[in-house]
Amino acid sequence: MTAETVITSLEDADDYKAFELAMTSSYDAETAVERELVLRLASLLWRLRRATSIETGLFQIQTEQARSPSQDCSLLAVLGLSDPATEITPTIGGSEATPASGTRNVETDFARCFLRVADLDNGVFERLGRYEAALWRQVRQTLFTLEGLRWRSCSARYPRRHPWPAVSLDGDLSTSR
Repeated sequence: MTAETVITSLEDADDYKAFELAMTSSYDAETAVERELVLRLASLLWRLRRATSIETGLFQIQTEQARSPSQDCSLLAVLGLSDPATEITPTIGGSEATPASGTRNVETDFARCFLRVADLDNGVFERLGRYEAALWRQVRQTLFTLEGLRWRSCSARYPRRHPWPAVSLDGDLSTSR
């Protein structure tokens, strides 16, 4: 599963193996099906971590572009969508982002960075959001399936004993089961 999940040029396969091992040891799969579901869950959660890294990277690209406007390291340029008619005005580090006290307002900087990324109108956040939502649906489905298998396995091993006596169709009470 490592080769299917890890992008070796960007991620460390050993980190993924450690993450996968932590997942399998914490879930204690009893059957081959449970083990495959736990491995699937590890893969899904790893990809969710990657989606978070992608989002962080998008903001970092815009922050770098705003701090050094002479370099074209904007998200459009990185994505190969650079259009000379499209100019992104940097605001981080400018007078708007730095209050009179000389300290920067991180929330405002972050909001401006988000607005610049959102103004690119290439749907990058929408696509990333759909990707994350699809991964979370798969995580939920995998967990639901795992819990169902666990519940069925547990109930097969420990059949439920009812606290009330069995009643026959003619109304007689029976104490034997």
